[in-house]
Order: sequence, then C-alpha cells, then structure tokens
Amino acid sequence: MDVMRSLRVDLIVLDILMPTMDGLEVIRAVKQSHAHIRVPGISSGGKRAGAAGYLETARVFGADEVMVKPLRISSFAPTVERLLASSGRADSPWADPAPVHDGPRPLRA
Repeated sequence: MDVMRSLRVDLIVLDILMPTMDGLEVIRAVKQSHAHIRVPGISSGGKRAGAAGYLETARVFGADEVMVKPLRISSFAPTVERLLASSGRADSPWADPAPVHDGPRPLRA
C-alpha cells in the first residue's frame, strides 16, 4: 500500500489467489483507501474451488471487474482501457483510449 502513496496508480491488475497475500483483502484495502484506483480481480479458482465463488467475493469487496483465467488479449485489453478511462482523473492519459489492435501488426520498412 505504501507504493500507492508515492506513485500515481490508476489500475492494479490483481490475481485473487496469490501465494503470500490474500487478493480479496488487497482489493478491499485498495478500494477503502484509494477509491479512484481501478482493480480487476482475476482468478482461475485454484485447485479445490471454481473461479465463480472467488470472483463474486471480489465484486463484493470492491473489484471493478472480474475475469476468469486464462485471459485473452481481445477481452483483457479493452477491459483495462475502459477501467483506466473511468479512473476519474481528468489528467489521465487514458481518458480517451485508442482502439486495441488484437492481431498481427503490419511490418514497417
């Protein structure tokens, strides 16, 4: 949480199940102390439980969006852009996001 005090943070992409931290508690703490920060919660559900239970709890704890792994760039990138655009900061470089290019880029000479 100290990093968020010293840096400008608009988005935290967070896996709900982490080896040393409780991602759900991180979501709750971030949203309580830095409401403008957008937090999409991501989970595959772990070995014993499905993702649905964790993701629903993430929503209750304040996640702005929830996504099931594995992620596809065609859905992940637009979600990140939308969340950044809605961060509430007028000076955000993401206020008017460029379209996402999801495919091979043309070669330049």
